[in-house]
Amino acid sequence: MSLDKKISQLPAATGPVPGNLFAIVQNGETKKIDYSDLFAQQLADLSTLNAAISAGTLIPGAIYYLTNVQVTMAETIPAKIYLQAAGVDKLNPNALRLQLVPDYSTPFWSSGGSYSIGDKVIWGSRVWENLNGNVGTSLDALTLDSEWSEVPYVAGVDYSEIIIPCVYDINNDIIVSQELNGIKTQTSVDLITGVGHSCCDYSDWGQSFDICGKVSLLGIGFLNNPNLTTFANVTAVGVINNLCVAITNCQAISDKLTTAGGDASIVGNECQDIANITNFTSIKNIPSSVTSYVWVTDEETGYIEFDLDTYPILIGTIVIGCITDTDKAICEVTMNCDGGLPGGVTFDFGIDTDDPTHVTMTSNNINSAPQRDTTISARTTAFNRELVLSVTGGDANSGKLWLTYKYI
Repeated sequence: MSLDKKISQLPAATGPVPGNLFAIVQNGETKKIDYSDLFAQQLADLSTLNAAISAGTLIPGAIYYLTNVQVTMAETIPAKIYLQAAGVDKLNPNALRLQLVPDYSTPFWSSGGSYSIGDKVIWGSRVWENLNGNVGTSLDALTLDSEWSEVPYVAGVDYSEIIIPCVYDINNDIIVSQELNGIKTQTSVDLITGVGHSCCDYSDWGQSFDICGKVSLLGIGFLNNPNLTTFANVTAVGVINNLCVAITNCQAISDKLTTAGGDASIVGNECQDIANITNFTSIKNIPSSVTSYVWVTDEETGYIEFDLDTYPILIGTIVIGCITDTDKAICEVTMNCDGGLPGGVTFDFGIDTDDPTHVTMTSNNINSAPQRDTTISARTTAFNRELVLSVTGGDANSGKLWLTYKYI
C-alpha cells in the first residue's frame, strides 16, 4: 500500500512509535510495511522452538517470532517476542518484545481526583473507565475498586503496541529484563512469585522518560537501574537497587515484596539523600552513601551502613531516622566496622532526642571488636523517637561503620 508522501517529507520520530508500521522505498515506490516484514522470520510456538533446540535444527541467524511466551507462570502475562538463533541449538537471549502501552495523555488515577462516568485513568500501567462518577479506591498497586472497569488490554483506542528491547529466559519462560529510554527493570522467578506480578509486564513503558533529573514520575517497579539518578515525587511499588542521587517525597506502595527485602518497598538504593518517604513499612539495606537520612517507620529494628571514605561524617550531629509510636524503653545498639575507622573519634547514638538516652562508643574500641550496649529510655508510654548520631573528637572520614539498633 503506497503512502501519500515521500520519506523525506515525513516527520522524524523523536520517541517510541506506536504500532509497527515503517515507510520504505522499494523499486521507486514508497510503501508501508509491518516491522515483522523486515525479518526472514520463522514463526514458532514455544514447544516447537524447544523441540528444535533439542534436535539442533535451528537456523543460525534466523529470527523466530513467538506469540505465546510467558505462559508458564500464572503471575506473568503472555507476550510476543522476536528471538534470533545463535546456532543450531541455542538462541540469543537478547530479544525484542511487542508490548501494549497506554496513551499517556490519559491522567493517572488520584485519590483526590474528581471523576465523571466514562472518564479514563491509568493505574498499574493499565487504563480504567469510571462507572459511577465516584473516585473509588486503589485495591493494590495494580487494581482499582468496583467504581472502575479495566479497559480491555488490546491495541486500539487506549493502547498502542511498541517495541522494547528485552532479555528472555527460555528455560523459565520469563522476560527477565527490559530497557527503554533509560528505564530498566529486572526480575526473576523468585521476585515474580514474591511480588505477584512481573515488573516487566506492568512498568509504565509508554511515558517519555528523561530519567536523569526526572520529577513527577509515576510508575510501577523500578529495579536495578543505573540511570535512575534522581527519584522525586514518585509513586512506585518497588524502588530497589537503583543508583540515585536523591529519593524524596516518594510514595512507595508495599505489594507483597517478600522476596525483595521482606516487607520493604524501598531497598538497597545507593543514595546521598533520602527524605519524606511515606506509606511503607520499612526501609531495608540502607545504603552506604547516605549523608542525610530522614525516614519515619514503625519498625523497631534497623541497620545502617556508612561508607566514611566516600561520605564522611563531620564533627556534629545528623538525624538518621524516627521510630513512630513505640512504647518499648530498652534499646540494644551494636556498632561494627571494617577496622578502618580513624582513631580518637567518639560515636554517640541517641535513641530518643527528647530524652537524654544515648549509647557512646569509641572508634578505637570498634576497630578492635564489635561493640554492643543497651540503654533504657525514661519514657513509659508510646512516643515518636528520633534517632541521631553525633561525632566528636574528629571527623569520621575513613572506613565503614555498621550500626544496628533493636528495641526490646
